[in-house]
Amino acid sequence: GYKSQSARWIKISDKGNLCAIDESTDLEMCMSPLTPATKLDVDFWRRTGTVIFTSATLTYNKKFAKFSSFLGLTNLKSLTIPSEFDYKNQGTLTVHPNAISPKREEGHAELVSDYISTLWDRNYGVLVLFTSWRFLYLVEKGLTQECRLVTLVQGQKPFSKLIAVHKRRCSEKKTSILFGLQSMSEGLDLPGNSLMELVITRLPFCPPDDPVDATYSDYLENLGSDPFFEISLPQASIRLRQSVGRLIRSPTDSGKITFMDDRLISTSWGKKLLFQLPPFKFIIGAH
Repeated sequence: GYKSQSARWIKISDKGNLCAIDESTDLEMCMSPLTPATKLDVDFWRRTGTVIFTSATLTYNKKFAKFSSFLGLTNLKSLTIPSEFDYKNQGTLTVHPNAISPKREEGHAELVSDYISTLWDRNYGVLVLFTSWRFLYLVEKGLTQECRLVTLVQGQKPFSKLIAVHKRRCSEKKTSILFGLQSMSEGLDLPGNSLMELVITRLPFCPPDDPVDATYSDYLENLGSDPFFEISLPQASIRLRQSVGRLIRSPTDSGKITFMDDRLISTSWGKKLLFQLPPFKFIIGAH
């Protein structure tokens, strides 16, 4: 089975001639199990008593099957508890009326830049999440000058200082727009006025060149399964719920989520992702 299978790949780091492998080339041989299931089962689960997992994003289709299989859990008892937040009244989720597929990169970057540039005078916090540095820089390049002055980009300052500047601006009733990658979709707490709008530029799928996922995909294809629905969609669902979870952090928070990726409503699988999200008031084509 796949739990005992491994992915193997070679990393090439060339300090000299980029066109040929010679004495200046460093080769790194890598190997990774497709999942940690077998290792965890043998070295941890069988040697421990009770383990309690808690999270807002562990389920897929309201079940824990993907999570338990990935970690090798064979005796899992589960419980889901409704959220204390009133999502329908605390927040709205909207798809930009002109949203397009990110596959049209330049047009998509222009659309995102134009929209973000309209937020420069809102006097509250905005978080814009990206899936790559390349696209982040494309969008930043297209911002108006007045918007650029109120925009903070991940990496410009140490993370803690960047967040401190953002929160200070918001506490002073000033606009602060925060650009970040997926790392900002987890554990980032921006309560109240420090986050009133969350912009999702692109649905958070993993890069297609990950060697472990690529090997697992080949394995599933050989079994006649569809890797997109078995791997990519569940992983994107968890990341997306982590992302939207930045908006409502307490019963008194409120705000909106704006999607710039039309695949959320233009594809059948996008609608499956939408179904996994908290029950915000959903508005199509408004901003």
